[in-house]
Amino acid sequence: SVSQLETFYENSYEYFLTYGLKLRRRFENEFDVIQAGNYFHETFDRLVKRLNQQKIDLADLSSIELEQMLNSVRDVMKDEGKYAQLMNDPFNKYLFKCLDHTTSKVAGNWRRSLEKTPLRAGYSELSFGLGAKIKGLSLTVPDLSGQHYVDLRGKMDRVDLANFADKDQVIAQVIDYKSSAKKFDLGMFYNGIALQMVSYLDVLTKNGQFFAGDDQLSLLGAFYQTVTRQLDRLNNKKLIDRCQQNAHT
Repeated sequence: SVSQLETFYENSYEYFLTYGLKLRRRFENEFDVIQAGNYFHETFDRLVKRLNQQKIDLADLSSIELEQMLNSVRDVMKDEGKYAQLMNDPFNKYLFKCLDHTTSKVAGNWRRSLEKTPLRAGYSELSFGLGAKIKGLSLTVPDLSGQHYVDLRGKMDRVDLANFADKDQVIAQVIDYKSSAKKFDLGMFYNGIALQMVSYLDVLTKNGQFFAGDDQLSLLGAFYQTVTRQLDRLNNKKLIDRCQQNAHT
């Protein structure tokens, strides 16, 4: 996968421990960062799939209707085994409530942004590569005798599409959900440890017929979507100054 290849370039020993020896952390009934990220991803995945199944345009929903759909998605998720056990802890319930508040805010901002763009979510958690609907990437391994290839597989969080029938053109963009702010770093890409976004765009290019049929597929770009709230430190000087100003007014 893309993440495996990035791990290999960043830390080959970690790659050996994780994918060679297949070491895994012992399961603990705690709501950690990884589980929070999975919860975010699954919430938006189920939301997009429900919208597409019911042929609903997110832009046509009111804020109340969107929240009702999100609550319906959350109820189904929390009744399933991987989250139901965590819900037995009162503090975990509070954390879930905070996550739900954040996803509602992100989904609301997304809905409002659709008033300014024709792009709509076409696919969610779309896999590519071996055994998937769309082709992955085959990369030649240099400096080895004979012909050696790395077949790259992975999963794109969301693919948005806009169909311009009068121009025989479909515009596409990739959205990658992140639990913290992230920027694309060309140096890290060059060194093989930030391959995701460029790889996703390459996958779209090589699967143009899947996304656009007989029309031309044009790429708008690949973008990170932060799905967590930014927090301020209580000892942040700017926050203290702002509080002091408010106290004097």
